[in-house]
Amino acid sequence: MNRTYDLLNLRSSGNPGFARLFSRAHSHAWDIDRDVDWTQGLHTDDELVAAGWAPYSRTEAYARLSAQERAHFNRRALSWTLNSLRLGESVALEVCLKIAQGTRLDDYRNHAAAQAMDEARHHQVYVRLIEMMGEPPDEVDRATRNMFDEVLSLDELVDLVAWEQFYLESVAVNVLRGVRDHATHPLIKKVFSLNLRDEARHLGFGVLFIQEHFKTLNLEDRIAFARRWLNQILTLSFGGQDPVAIQRLTRWLYESGVADSVQTAMNMLNQQGVVLQQELEAVFRGERIPQELKSAQQAGLLAPEILEALGLQNHPVILGTLRSADPVFE
Repeated sequence: MNRTYDLLNLRSSGNPGFARLFSRAHSHAWDIDRDVDWTQGLHTDDELVAAGWAPYSRTEAYARLSAQERAHFNRRALSWTLNSLRLGESVALEVCLKIAQGTRLDDYRNHAAAQAMDEARHHQVYVRLIEMMGEPPDEVDRATRNMFDEVLSLDELVDLVAWEQFYLESVAVNVLRGVRDHATHPLIKKVFSLNLRDEARHLGFGVLFIQEHFKTLNLEDRIAFARRWLNQILTLSFGGQDPVAIQRLTRWLYESGVADSVQTAMNMLNQQGVVLQQELEAVFRGERIPQELKSAQQAGLLAPEILEALGLQNHPVILGTLRSADPVFE
């Protein structure tokens, strides 16, 4: 009886931004079969994504590979990404269901329910793409699985949203944007464009939620919260493709037909340092800011008093973020 009465009297957060996000979940909804042309095959020698997206694909060693070797290397990288995204969507779906069950605010619950539908659709799309590639998906690395296990163990609303909609969705937006921008196959570009639009909305919920949460905290607690998440964000690869262990890199090259796969992998590793330095300098200049940092700035984690308390006011990555004119969302 009390539970039923409770459901009849759920209240709103009072922030109209959450209602707008829920409205967009309907206006932006798309159908897997109606809006995507699945007759476009993913043939064995299709490149799928252009050079510059896959790990180490901006090195001289990668450029020296044959066209066929590069195409197969890109496919292995995409297979790995698709499988990781497939797992991430399943985790997000579980988290959204937990949020919908746990919150007593109707606009939070509505968004979580709508996002759960999106995540189920995304999972199905990635499964279909993996099947169409016609090869075993590359396994998800242990660190990623351990992180997802940690997220699934959470119960507090603020922890769930901070991990899923604020942080992981920021990471996902980087990944999806990279694939969309480098996709050479129309099916890959279409799917990632549609998914990216959904994920940007999910991320918007996370940023709004953290903004509202910050209003309830005193300065000391805001500093502690920012310290926890900036420590996570500032140790990333700054929005680039995830790092790949030498064993996986060598296997990708071998499976792509590269005869001297071990030496080529070592050359890629040695040359990657220059590429990473160029990426980092672009962040310093404010030319290329990863979504994680944009989200942190929008949510209030880069407020002057917080940066001063954490000793980050002169951090070159923070300074680059603050001087950037990049939009927070596309």
